[in-house]
Amino acid sequence: MSKEIIKKIQLGFISLSAVALLAACGDGMNEETPMTEDPVEDTQTPDEGANEETPQDEEANQDENSQNDPGQEETAGQTDQETVDTSNGILNVEFPITLDQARQTFYDTFGENINIDEIEFDEDRGVYEYDISGWDDGNEYDLEINAETGEITEQSTEKDDDQDYIIEFDNLITPQEAMQIAADDSGSDYITEWSLEEEQGVTAYEIDIENGDDITVDATTGEVIDR
Repeated sequence: MSKEIIKKIQLGFISLSAVALLAACGDGMNEETPMTEDPVEDTQTPDEGANEETPQDEEANQDENSQNDPGQEETAGQTDQETVDTSNGILNVEFPITLDQARQTFYDTFGENINIDEIEFDEDRGVYEYDISGWDDGNEYDLEINAETGEITEQSTEKDDDQDYIIEFDNLITPQEAMQIAADDSGSDYITEWSLEEEQGVTAYEIDIENGDDITVDATTGEVIDR
């Protein structure tokens, strides 16, 4: 075989190879590759994620706020009121609510025109209270007032046509003065209670001493009228 023929055969193989290669490349270019799904857009901004609190964080913040806010924190002084020391009697003990304040509470509750005929100051339910009684035409009134808080602990109104004694509060000595007179007269300063009412036709304090003695003191003159 001549060299010219061999060269033509080689050129023919090269041409066929080139055609086959081009065909293969054309198929690869026409084939569509699957499109990847667009990534889900994260709508949560960094600030939103940072500000979101877990239940544990909320509880911790509530505890911290309650500790920092004195208006929300209840102290022992607010929940458990300190009581007046009466372990040695009530002589020289100053109660937060005075007799005049208790009388005004009585008038505010029932009216200024009610006639007061008796006031008792004694211990009830572990604290000292004013028990004030009064009357008008047709009714009888009673009011109990906590001597430490001013709270009304009991009140009542009943039909009653009896007209009792009327205490005139002008020019009366104070309960403190009456108790001191009774202590000097009896020789004991341990006084447990007192009352203001009519005795022997006059307004008088009846002072109770721990040893059982009762000293009656005229509420106008300060004279001991009974012991």
